[in-house]
Amino acid sequence: MVSASPLWRFRIAMSVTQSGADGAFEYPTVVPGEYRLFAVPEFYAERLEAPGVLESFVRDGRKVKLAESEQVSVVVTPATLP
Repeated sequence: MVSASPLWRFRIAMSVTQSGADGAFEYPTVVPGEYRLFAVPEFYAERLEAPGVLESFVRDGRKVKLAESEQVSVVVTPATLP
């Protein structure tokens, strides 16, 4: 998902998925590049567009760099509001 909100000025493109009951999630197709991963409890989702919230999550997110055809497993702890 790409945000069409005022957050776009920060050039943040977001892709959202929901974890399973065990907390695991998967993105089957991701282009090579550098990413920031963060987990947000569902009750925080509505606050992502509040000033500074998304930027804080991105800044503190887990940095992941993917090469062509690479698969990685990453553990992400749920974020807390700033």
